[in-house]
Amino acid sequence: MQWPTDLQNIDSRRRQLITAATLAPMGIVAAGLPGRSRAAITFPTRSLTVISPFPPGGLNDTSARAVAKGLQAELGHTAIVENRPGAGTMIALEHLARQPADGHTILICGDTNMAVMPHLQRNLSFSLEKDFAPITLLVVAPAVLIVRPGLKANSVQELIALAKVQPLKLSYASAGNATPPHMIGELFKLRAGVNISHVPFKGASEGLLNVMGDHVDFMFIDLASASAQVKSGKARALAVTTLTRSKFLPELPTVAESGLPGFEGRAWQGAIARNGTPPEIIAMLNRAIVKGMARPEIGGVYEGQGAALNTSTPEQFAAMIADEREKAGKLIKAAGIELG
Repeated sequence: MQWPTDLQNIDSRRRQLITAATLAPMGIVAAGLPGRSRAAITFPTRSLTVISPFPPGGLNDTSARAVAKGLQAELGHTAIVENRPGAGTMIALEHLARQPADGHTILICGDTNMAVMPHLQRNLSFSLEKDFAPITLLVVAPAVLIVRPGLKANSVQELIALAKVQPLKLSYASAGNATPPHMIGELFKLRAGVNISHVPFKGASEGLLNVMGDHVDFMFIDLASASAQVKSGKARALAVTTLTRSKFLPELPTVAESGLPGFEGRAWQGAIARNGTPPEIIAMLNRAIVKGMARPEIGGVYEGQGAALNTSTPEQFAAMIADEREKAGKLIKAAGIELG
């Protein structure tokens, strides 16, 4: 999830120059630091496991299977996907935190558990901020703003105007507290200066059904979940939440160009390992995943999901997580977001 600069006050130079002290707790050590052994490391020595914190199906599971195929193709060892859903992804993360720090088990993380939950989760047996080592960013998924069929708003500006003349009358759906649809919805409230009600559901599909059924006024939902309904006319889309238009729905304007300059809301996923994994192994995993995902038959899986492949170095991903986490904290405080 990424939010505009007016909610952060983050110095641009600090964002570009993340210090070693910031990266070290996240399992990242800069190459060439004194004292690092350059001895060759044999890896992998057994099969690899890629954990998805969600049930089969959905974008996270798609990423896990693509990463497993890429690792197997590049490293020549079996890579299996293990789905460990539950407790808002905390079951899977706790499992990874207990694994040996040898790189043989990795997890597909996302903006919610890496950037949002550190501000909301308490009394965990592990640290969301210190127990995991970033490997690479994988994919960025835009959201689309959809409204119920009977709502008399055909643009973002008309939706804002309607909300302003009817305080607390309009409602927006989400996939649950602290999920990307909720975070983007609260960002919209703050940026547009409107007073609207949040209606959390047990998942994005349930929220979508309630918007399509005229029970809730609008929703920010990932493009993969809504594109078919939008294209078929079952849901009316007003805008996308990326800074540039989506190639999947190029006719839709962005929220930013519709009266809220700089507005950006997105979901993202990446791969992480257990903190303490040797930097050499992190680098090997990074190279294998990046090369594997560059294969059209592997990384091309996102084409039908409305998401964009976007790999990175471990250092870039660590810096991004730190930046996203700080921005999420500011939004959570400003909007008074809580779990429950």
